[in-house]
Amino acid sequence: MTKKTVSFCFDDGFLTSTEKTAHLFEARGLRASFCIMAAPDQSADTAHVDARFADWPLWRDLRERGHDVAPHGWAHERLGALTHDAACASIERMFARFAAELQGFAAERAIFHTPYLSMPPRLVDWLLDRCAAVRIAQRGAGITRQAIAQRSRQIDCITFGPDNVAAQAVTRIEDFRNADGDWLVLVLHGVDGEGWGSLALGELASLIDRCQELGFGIRPLAELLARDLPAQ
Repeated sequence: MTKKTVSFCFDDGFLTSTEKTAHLFEARGLRASFCIMAAPDQSADTAHVDARFADWPLWRDLRERGHDVAPHGWAHERLGALTHDAACASIERMFARFAAELQGFAAERAIFHTPYLSMPPRLVDWLLDRCAAVRIAQRGAGITRQAIAQRSRQIDCITFGPDNVAAQAVTRIEDFRNADGDWLVLVLHGVDGEGWGSLALGELASLIDRCQELGFGIRPLAELLARDLPAQ
């Protein structure tokens, strides 16, 4: 039987939250998935106004430290609000920036973490010809089977907010104990008041510790899919 595993994704790339989260995971011998925009300064999302985002030197450093740094759009556009051609062009522009900034990055090996967890089916199909997998909200509210996700290359996920994030997340973790699935993907954002759906760093630590108490593995998405990704 495959071990039940939780993947924590941290969307948007807020500077202070990223630094705190990385150190929290590293102190426990763990690694996280940081899902970032190629051009966060161009985002029109109200949660991003006046926000401080990490820059490429930090992302390169985090990759060297073993964390997963993954694409989350050019500027957090609602892809369903764009024409298909405009959405494809935005994603291609994002992939080009990642390839320029992160040594060894290849779109065909990347997991695309969908902004707002949603995009049109036609765009999903296009992306699956372009990259390794797509993280997108589906029917399982974040719980799926690793074998199904590896086969379909569509990874279910769930997020919480803007309030009571930790309480909702711990409820989902407890539900996962007896759920018919072996993979829970939690999408979080900032900590200590930074960004949309923020939770306290201590609350995040408690979520991680509870997962470990329950015997769940904690691994980045890319690590779980690594054996099925095309060779470099």
